[in-house]
Amino acid sequence: MHRGNVVGIGFSATGFLTKSIGMIFLTWLGVGYFELNFRIYIPLLTFFWFLTHVAEGIVIQGYMNKNSSKSS
Repeated sequence: MHRGNVVGIGFSATGFLTKSIGMIFLTWLGVGYFELNFRIYIPLLTFFWFLTHVAEGIVIQGYMNKNSSKSS
């Protein structure tokens, strides 16, 4: 059952990387292309990035705990 936990951690790491790449793209799009005010746009962007990453971690942790309790 430990294989499921490793898959969960890999999924979390992949999500972190793809969200980071997406954030870099959205930063370029908002500040460079649409010329939005970076003093407002960047804090909002990073807040929502962080919020989704924390939510993803909570969901993955729940699955890992459920997986561990089945094997015991």
